[in-house]
Amino acid sequence: IVPDVSVDELNPDELDMVILPGGAGGVEKLKQDPRVERLVKAMEEKGKYISAICAAPTALAKFGILEGKKATVYPTLVEEIKPAVFVDMPVVEDERVITSQGPGTALEFGLKLLEKLEGKEKAREVAKRMLVKYD
Repeated sequence: IVPDVSVDELNPDELDMVILPGGAGGVEKLKQDPRVERLVKAMEEKGKYISAICAAPTALAKFGILEGKKATVYPTLVEEIKPAVFVDMPVVEDERVITSQGPGTALEFGLKLLEKLEGKEKAREVAKRMLVKYD
């Protein structure tokens, strides 16, 4: 995949949300990249949405974003998101942090992100076209 811009070019003031993708190998690289950590922390400071799916909530935990927050993660990685409060649900939202468990929860996760960016009605409209129930 060839990105449109590098992490260095991202300006948190111009972003509404940052989404960390899952996948164990990629997430380990995200955790080790100080640019990603700076971006995520800047988004938190500015009150912007931060989201992560599958193994990626472990990066949020490493960056200190999940402390005291409710969150979810791929089931075998629950210990790695402490001190978050683990919630065994497909998608968990706590303030402006949204986490999801894995590939099978991606559709619900995507609709939740759409809801936050464009509103519940838009998320319902898209879900209906996809033949998916979304409350």
